[in-house]
Amino acid sequence: MGADAALLRVGRDPAARVAGARRPRDPGLAAHRHGSDRDAGARAPGAAEAPARFGAARARRQRQPRVEDRRGRAAACRDRAAHRACRGVRAAGSPAAGRTGERRRARGGLRRGPRLRPSGAATPSFFRRGHAVVPRARPRDRTIRRVIAPRLIDWQRRHGRHDLPWQRTRDPYRIWLSEVMLQQTQVDTVKPYYQRFVARFPDVGSLAAAQVDDVLALWSGLGYYSRARNLHRCAREVVARHAGVFPDDPQRLAELPGIGRSTAAAIAVFAFGRRAAILDGNVRRVLCRHEGVRGYPGERAVEAELWRIAEAELAHDDVEAYTQGLMDLGATLCARARPACTACPIASDCVALREGIVAELPAPRPRRAVPLRRCTMFVIRRGAQVLVERRPPSGVWGGLWSLPESAPAQVDAARPALGGGPAGADAPDAAALVHEIERRFGLRVTPPRALAPFDHAFTHFRLRVQPVACDLVSTTRAADAPGLAWLALDEAGEAALPRPVKTLLQGFALRSPDAVAGTGGSATGG
Repeated sequence: MGADAALLRVGRDPAARVAGARRPRDPGLAAHRHGSDRDAGARAPGAAEAPARFGAARARRQRQPRVEDRRGRAAACRDRAAHRACRGVRAAGSPAAGRTGERRRARGGLRRGPRLRPSGAATPSFFRRGHAVVPRARPRDRTIRRVIAPRLIDWQRRHGRHDLPWQRTRDPYRIWLSEVMLQQTQVDTVKPYYQRFVARFPDVGSLAAAQVDDVLALWSGLGYYSRARNLHRCAREVVARHAGVFPDDPQRLAELPGIGRSTAAAIAVFAFGRRAAILDGNVRRVLCRHEGVRGYPGERAVEAELWRIAEAELAHDDVEAYTQGLMDLGATLCARARPACTACPIASDCVALREGIVAELPAPRPRRAVPLRRCTMFVIRRGAQVLVERRPPSGVWGGLWSLPESAPAQVDAARPALGGGPAGADAPDAAALVHEIERRFGLRVTPPRALAPFDHAFTHFRLRVQPVACDLVSTTRAADAPGLAWLALDEAGEAALPRPVKTLLQGFALRSPDAVAGTGGSATGG
């Protein structure tokens, strides 16, 4: 029991524990520990009788139950001492904090950096314990798991969304399909696309066997067409590498085309019941506000902090309800505009609500000037058909069919502009367009007529399209080269075309080119 008392004394004295210092040994105490009253000859030479206080201590130890794991007891004492020392640190930067730090360093106690704020303003996240550097425990992480997670799970069961089409199945294929469609797209927009998709491709095998044009045609209007191409690639890889069975491990799922870390975690949680953290747009907003995380979530440092919080807050039980609750909370109560904080089940712990900055979080994307790009699209008619061209696999509307485009060129004001349309900088030269069409496609056409221009907004730029209409006169060579095709106007609605091009051709089919030409104005491509 003597060693136990020594360890307890070291645990109560942070200076002795950190610096490794030992108190001078009392010869009498040494004799008292290693001998007995009946074996006085075994005492250290010159040792006096142990003081009465040591006899009282021995009596107390004898009355207490013997602890087999002495190191565990000592570690518990050290943890309590460290907690008291850390709790005593005052606000960084105050004079009192400086004096406290000087006193603690003078006696060789614990050293600790400034408190890590949720905003990420202060960076230290470690403190020294003895000779080892260990991560500093974060009280809010423990609070989330013990208090907030049960409340969130209970709220989801009572008030969460339970009627979404992809919530009625545990089929990993359908859950994967819904997660890909929901990326940067609203739920109400996704529902009809999801239902049409599963009706056409009910399983991963049917999707893998389909042509990419059929997939793009069903995806048309949903935007971000690289998702559709990756969807098709992923289906083929699941069939080829995994015999048509999705892996249940998030890391293996993330190796498939088009499946990122958050999507892989969502599939693992909802299809296989695995414990994994997700970080979609709704969850980012909830965590930014609840933890008071400042900065644009798209920045690497802010995203890393959000992932740390998401993994620390992950519930141990009923992860599916907890994950769905986070998503539902961000989509309903913790919306971007007009959040309903009074009905939020975790509002009592929300940093943004306490500090009055709910409307400021998450921080918006840093504002940059949105460039404007211009292009001219050819509507080349051959009776009830138009010429379409397949776009490159990457870039704007990658892999879709669209109207042929002319490279932007400087307009010479001295040359005649297109008749029937707005003259000026946006009106290309008619003779130059006729020459370009013959050179590129081997087609002789009538002089082009300008249609109403329209704008289409992308993530990083705005596109202004000037469509021009012309009729085929004759051909100088075959216009059915790879990447070119004649499309019937009444089939434009089912073709793999971008939404603004599809809208243009559908309107063009209802009216004659002469009625459309010269309308001027602008239209917004949806």
